[in-house]
Amino acid sequence: MTSRRASVWTFDLGHHCLIVEKSAEYALAAGRFMRERVFIMNKETKTKLIEEYRLSENDCGSSEVQIAILTGRILELTEHMKIHKKDFSTRRGLVAMVNRRRRLLAYLMREDYSRYSNLIKKLGIRH
Repeated sequence: MTSRRASVWTFDLGHHCLIVEKSAEYALAAGRFMRERVFIMNKETKTKLIEEYRLSENDCGSSEVQIAILTGRILELTEHMKIHKKDFSTRRGLVAMVNRRRRLLAYLMREDYSRYSNLIKKLGIRH
């Protein structure tokens, strides 16, 4: 059982009790640091990708756009995994994104091969 007071965190570990004192400033700084370390594609990057890969003025969800956004996230998470090799939850999400991108690429290849080949050349994937 874990209890938390303003400056003391108590972790009940069965026969041992661990008490950790942390200042509120330290907790805020640690939380801010963790939020900054999370790899979330920001709005500007996503908007640039949508503008570059969209098919028409109102397009924001075509296969090309989805694949481009997924590729950006995959590249970010790949860099994260190089540093944090034992981060298995991120690895699971990365594998899910790669599989989603693979399915979208297979769909695009089936439906319109010329769009597929142009996209993989622009993104630099699948030699």
